[in-house]
Amino acid sequence: MFNEAGFGDMIQNIRYLPQLKALGPKVILDVKEELYKLLLNTKGVDQVIKFTKEERANVFGSTFTNLGLKLDLPPHDYVVSLHSLVYYFDPNLEKIPLEFPYIFPQPSTSEAVKVVKEHKAKIKAGITFCGNPNNDSDDHRSTYKRNFVPLMKIPGVQLFSLQKGKMERDWNGKINLLEGGEVLDSIDLAPMIKDFNDTAAVLQELDALVCVDTSVGHLAGALDLPVWSALPDGQKWGDFRWQKKWYNSQKLFFQTVPEDWILLLEKITQDLLDNPIISAKITT
Repeated sequence: MFNEAGFGDMIQNIRYLPQLKALGPKVILDVKEELYKLLLNTKGVDQVIKFTKEERANVFGSTFTNLGLKLDLPPHDYVVSLHSLVYYFDPNLEKIPLEFPYIFPQPSTSEAVKVVKEHKAKIKAGITFCGNPNNDSDDHRSTYKRNFVPLMKIPGVQLFSLQKGKMERDWNGKINLLEGGEVLDSIDLAPMIKDFNDTAAVLQELDALVCVDTSVGHLAGALDLPVWSALPDGQKWGDFRWQKKWYNSQKLFFQTVPEDWILLLEKITQDLLDNPIISAKITT
């Protein structure tokens, strides 16, 4: 199985691997370095392998028939795109596997886990506000960190940023946002997070994740952890992934006013306040 797509695509589609394994083959799963430790215990997989970014760079200039030569794969009969499994097993998205969790992380020693676990906040909420900047849809699905300020209305909340990568949308620490001094107070965990296995460990310590359409949202859903996803205008956003229910623990919120992220985050904030588990922690 060759992982040619993004991190989120990988996390979303490995749920189909048990069906492939049930057909009888030995399944070798190729993953990107950042996912390797997280996916070592993937169901339906006999062997997990990884390649460096430099090795992968050579692959995308070649055809699939040359992959074995370029990447020095273990002995195999076929190379199959992981992203194609949806088409092969469930082309009409009528039988999406909904057994959770289906990802089983390794123990993590990340300092980020300790920071979250030891914090005294009543509500611990993770945020991610950007996807891959190289994605063609990034301008529509990513936003600014400052647009998450409505979450600060939740009594006793502490926000933890899981956003990785240096990009112009990445605002650090406390920032004066509006006239009157409203601030977004978040703790940046990114420097302490090495890979997706660390991210998974952090998610397990949070009460909620609020995110845009990005890989961390898929990870929370695969782990069966509560995630509120902020998505672009539903009338224009044709991404097939959000036309169906992929994760039991995920709630989808689409913009009703195009590009109005503040309004969307206000709706998510109210839904969090109405959530019985969250509200119980607030009043404790």
